Amino acid sequence: MGSAADRHRHALTGAALSVLWSPLPLIGALPLLAKAVIEAALERRIAARDIVVPAAIVTALAPLLLYLGADSLAVPHGLQPLTPVFCLMYGLFIMFELLPFVIAVRVARPSASSDGFASGTWTLAIVVLLLLPFYTLGPGNDLVMRASIPALAIVAVTTGHAACRVLAARSGRGIVVVGTILVLGALTSVVQVWHILSLTNRGTSRCGLFATWAQETLHGRSRAHYLAHLDRVSPIIRPVDASHAVPVIPLQSCRDLPI
Repeated sequence: MGSAADRHRHALTGAALSVLWSPLPLIGALPLLAKAVIEAALERRIAARDIVVPAAIVTALAPLLLYLGADSLAVPHGLQPLTPVFCLMYGLFIMFELLPFVIAVRVARPSASSDGFASGTWTLAIVVLLLLPFYTLGPGNDLVMRASIPALAIVAVTTGHAACRVLAARSGRGIVVVGTILVLGALTSVVQVWHILSLTNRGTSRCGLFATWAQETLHGRSRAHYLAHLDRVSPIIRPVDASHAVPVIPLQSCRDLPI
């Protein structure tokens, strides 16, 4: 896996390059990245290139950052209201989506050994997952969906190591507990595939985003997480001729089959 210095260097460079992917996973990775940087600083493992290379990458990607941030304040955002429905769903989330994997890891490694990720990193990932639902961003809460990716990856890798440790130890109790948890966790993927396969065939869309949004169920919802008003786009990246940005909504249905 390389030295500790190489790992934190790769983490900093990867964080800078993640702007090409999505800023939301980067937001979720910031606590983990901060932990790595603090540990490297305390051990005096940070060299000048560890700062220069990510800074150069971010500078080169500045136009992309301006594009991603255009009209971003128009995206629905704010603290999650603590409604009874949210509190119920949050409890179910912890009970079925998080607690089983915590149990699996603790069954396999009750001590502070460092299979997969170190215990401190794994614990921080759990904390991130617990806190993310309390802030919303986007109509479907894209923040939780995407910012949770780094922490979920850590939980997944650590759980995988836990399963391997239980198998290697040939612990009957551990195999039953961890195996049951993994099977239950796999049900999420099965349900998602079943849901897609059970959807009614609505034909192939002949329209782009604008027309589809106007004709189908997305009509009336905020478009700010996909589109930005031109007057709120930085002049540095704003198109000189914006006529092509005006959508043409066709009169006929976008679908081959009726909706």
